[in-house]
Amino acid sequence: MNKKIMAGVFFFFSLCFACYSKQLVIVFKDGAEITFDMQTIESFYLKGAESPFSMFEGEWHGDKGIKTCYINEAGLFSMQLNNGYAWSGVYQIENGLLILETPYPVPLEYMLNNDIPINIAKQAMKVIQRPDRWILRISDNGLKLIGQIRHFRLHWTDDRLLNVEYVERDTVWMR
Repeated sequence: MNKKIMAGVFFFFSLCFACYSKQLVIVFKDGAEITFDMQTIESFYLKGAESPFSMFEGEWHGDKGIKTCYINEAGLFSMQLNNGYAWSGVYQIENGLLILETPYPVPLEYMLNNDIPINIAKQAMKVIQRPDRWILRISDNGLKLIGQIRHFRLHWTDDRLLNVEYVERDTVWMR
């Protein structure tokens, strides 16, 4: 009986602390955490204001190796690659541009999706210094995301990574 009372008291105080903290923390399977300020969330959903993210909301296709990218108005995205690997993250909006990033350090599955041999991908994981980053603007009709991807390009021989180069290229995603 005492254990049930203690568990109930612990649960009650945990709930009170969570409500008091005014933060929402989401923890993903890979250990990545996202923390949201509850006042920001309340301003979107309790005051009836349109989210600044709503114009980007939806299902997008188009970049090399990406099967689908789902973007929601709460500031989250989920990307699935052609090889089945997927991840979720928080996107940002800076100066009206949508910014999405790969997890960092860059996962092995992400490199394998780009037909990089596994021995080279394992070497590259140790030296890549930043995630891939898409910087996109929405078209006037809302059906395209247009911009650049800043990503790594690997140079290798059969068994050895020679160089990691950071480049930009144009990209277009369709709704």
